[in-house]
Amino acid sequence: MDVVIDAASPEESLKLVLEVVRPNGIIGKVAWGPKPIHFSLDKLLEKSLTLRGTFSHTWDVWEKCLNLLQTGQVNLSGLITHELKIDD
Repeated sequence: MDVVIDAASPEESLKLVLEVVRPNGIIGKVAWGPKPIHFSLDKLLEKSLTLRGTFSHTWDVWEKCLNLLQTGQVNLSGLITHELKIDD
């Protein structure tokens, strides 16, 4: 994958994303966890990756966005190219 959005907070999700993103790819990290990660980030260098973090909401905005998605008021089909099970 050229671009992967990691919106889960556990460090396991970031490990997985570092493996599946293609060389020269981009990782968008939207969520974080309360603890530091305990693994090497050498894959960022090995694959010449860009890791881009973002935070631009408050919890009430987040809840409104989730509600819009859940009720189908926002169509993301043009943005989502693949959905994989965590085991894949």
